[in-house]
Amino acid sequence: MKISGLVGFICAFMLLTGDTVSANPLDVFEGHAVKGNGTGAPRLKFSDTDATNTEEFVDICRSMCEEGDADGNNGTCAGFVVNYTDRSKSTPKHSVFKRGGSKPYEKSAKDTYLLGANPCQNCGTFNNESATCDCYSGYDGDNCENEAKCNQLNKQKATHVRYEYDPPLNESNLFDVSAEISWTDINGIDAYGKKGIYEAFPIDIGQFDSGYFGAQIQGSRREDMLLFSIWDADDGSQVWPMHENCNRNCNDCGSSSHAGMGVKCAYDLPMDEGERYTMRIQRTAEQGTYTAETETYTGPVWQVTAVAEGSDDEIIVGEILLQDMDPDQGLSQFDMFHEFLSCTRCASFNVKVGRKDPIIHSPATTVIVGASGNVNEPNNSCDLYNITRQGDSIFFENGPGTEPDFARSERIELFGE
Repeated sequence: MKISGLVGFICAFMLLTGDTVSANPLDVFEGHAVKGNGTGAPRLKFSDTDATNTEEFVDICRSMCEEGDADGNNGTCAGFVVNYTDRSKSTPKHSVFKRGGSKPYEKSAKDTYLLGANPCQNCGTFNNESATCDCYSGYDGDNCENEAKCNQLNKQKATHVRYEYDPPLNESNLFDVSAEISWTDINGIDAYGKKGIYEAFPIDIGQFDSGYFGAQIQGSRREDMLLFSIWDADDGSQVWPMHENCNRNCNDCGSSSHAGMGVKCAYDLPMDEGERYTMRIQRTAEQGTYTAETETYTGPVWQVTAVAEGSDDEIIVGEILLQDMDPDQGLSQFDMFHEFLSCTRCASFNVKVGRKDPIIHSPATTVIVGASGNVNEPNNSCDLYNITRQGDSIFFENGPGTEPDFARSERIELFGE
């Protein structure tokens, strides 16, 4: 198999122009060679590549060195020497990969290329032609060291997964379902010191078509927590708190699109990387009652719980009464989303979270037949995202080094037809 072109390296999709620029500056020593100090990796023959000229061959050698493909038993690649077929240096013969600390000496028949340290911070990329840093959207300064104002164009946007059910949920509602959240890689949030993520399950129940529950990692400045929220219905039906963790609340009051009154249930719970939690929502009573001042309201009661892997202790996140709802109605939506708290610049930190497919406890006849994901933000400049599937789990990933398998305007099919 021949080696062709530049392969992806950290923050490869960073420039808005679409041009790929190496993460490291390259110091060129024409007419120089390096004695010894090889990595131990095999030399790369020009004839074993798809390169058609010296420039393309240098790009391939550079990519291999930066990606670690030219590391050997002696150490990590930090440069390479190009040998030629003759003294005219018109056609490369092969390259030899060198370790750090290599000192070029004059040798007219060869050329030496050494990788310099990348001076650009926050996933900025070094532009060899201008010898400056091209900053990723959301950062500025000579070395991209400054965080510019976060906005809708440079922030990390939420990614969504929609499940397909058989029969469809609008024909056969769910009354008891659970799903696992796995904190695969979240330590970068604490290191960043602020912001965070919300792993949520959006739900519709009867006439109450706005609600969700899930878990938030809040960084080092605030407590992590489990949440369960439902908004009042458009027909005037209200929701009422049935547990000490729950209160009437203006949900998402900072939002211009979906702020409104409802009930919010919250349970503070420190969570760490590597931990797994199974969250479950179910109808626990077909008819409950709630008295507010002189009024008594009735309706079915729904509960959200959480259990940590390896524990028998069930945490009640909250219980909510849905006023005047038909108890025979259940969940007509159960999907998932992965969201950043507040405005978080695209390259702020790395994060990866696993989400197992939901387990449907009732009705037992309903099965999941497919899943697809999307971002749906074609005007946003952040390309450090991805959604993948491994076994029965879906993974959301963001931050430096993440490369998307689909465009922001596309929907990726994760399984099913």
